[in-house]
Amino acid sequence: MAKDIHDLVAALQLGPQVNVFGHDMGGMVAYAYAAQFRDQVLTLSILDVPLPGIEPLQYLLKSDRVWHFRFFGNRDVAESLIVDREKVFLSWFHNSEAVNAGAFTDEVWKTSMPANTPLRAQCAVDSNITERFPRT
Repeated sequence: MAKDIHDLVAALQLGPQVNVFGHDMGGMVAYAYAAQFRDQVLTLSILDVPLPGIEPLQYLLKSDRVWHFRFFGNRDVAESLIVDREKVFLSWFHNSEAVNAGAFTDEVWKTSMPANTPLRAQCAVDSNITERFPRT
């Protein structure tokens, strides 16, 4: 994913250097981007995710709170179980996890998931995460 973002930054001619920000799982991608393209990163900001190689990550990966990492990490399983019930699942998921429990409204749904759009959400977390995002 870091390489994909690097290619996008180049295609958009955004820099010789860019400011990189990652939130949640995007924080791991931002970290990988900065590690791989260090000379092209002006600043790096990461929010709401422990970084690989830092103690809390292994503890959190074993927590019930991140069950969805494993659920979405099994290719096609989540999608097969959720198909045609995306709104029910995503409304419950977002509203049970969000600070604002009513944030996932019908209006948000209509603008974020157009009709007949297939769901392809995957979370690429596994037991080898520290190998894929090495400390530098």
